[in-house]
Amino acid sequence: MFGAANALFSGLAFAGIIVALFQQRKDLEMQRDVLGLQMEEIRLQREELARSAAAQEEQVKAMKRQSEVLPVTAELNARASLMEAYIHPSETYSKEKWERHLAQLERVLEELDPEYAP
Repeated sequence: MFGAANALFSGLAFAGIIVALFQQRKDLEMQRDVLGLQMEEIRLQREELARSAAAQEEQVKAMKRQSEVLPVTAELNARASLMEAYIHPSETYSKEKWERHLAQLERVLEELDPEYAP
């Protein structure tokens, strides 16, 4: 009687081992699939990061161009104000204010363009 019970339990234990092996195989396949998806996601993130870095470089270049244009714009605005003050001196200021305004504009132009001579 004990021989049959031992054989039965041995067979059940062996079947359990087989089932566990198949289960581990399925788990490993699932892990491999998940790992593949993670690697693909990392690749996409790396591409997006490269695009972002390129866009940031373009933004830096645009800001640099803008900073180069800013003094020219300031000079043009100062010259336009100066011309307006020369054309219509009495409409905008009293004579004293007008002369101070012209002097300030001329100083701004001299700072922006050292070769400027009124």
